[in-house]
Amino acid sequence: MTRIRSPWISFHQNILLTNFITRSFKDQFVLPVNSYLIQIRVTHAKQLLRFTDLSVEKTGQECGMNDANYFSRILRKQKGLHRGSIGECEIWSDCKSI
Repeated sequence: MTRIRSPWISFHQNILLTNFITRSFKDQFVLPVNSYLIQIRVTHAKQLLRFTDLSVEKTGQECGMNDANYFSRILRKQKGLHRGSIGECEIWSDCKSI
């Protein structure tokens, strides 16, 4: 028989608690935690792009997205734009006018 020890129990309890919190959050706010966090980061990024002179790369870093390509991709996705449908300059200038 396998001996069940305290670290094993706490590890499995943590997984159960994480699943519970994730489900509860989605039930309460109607979107997953990751989507909510991205939405918050993009909103903050738009404010930084509009009200500061930070570069796009620095803005992404300030919002917790250290990869500039990932940041650009997320911003395009949140704004409903597709690669090639509009130039990147227009994306960033659009943010400055928000």
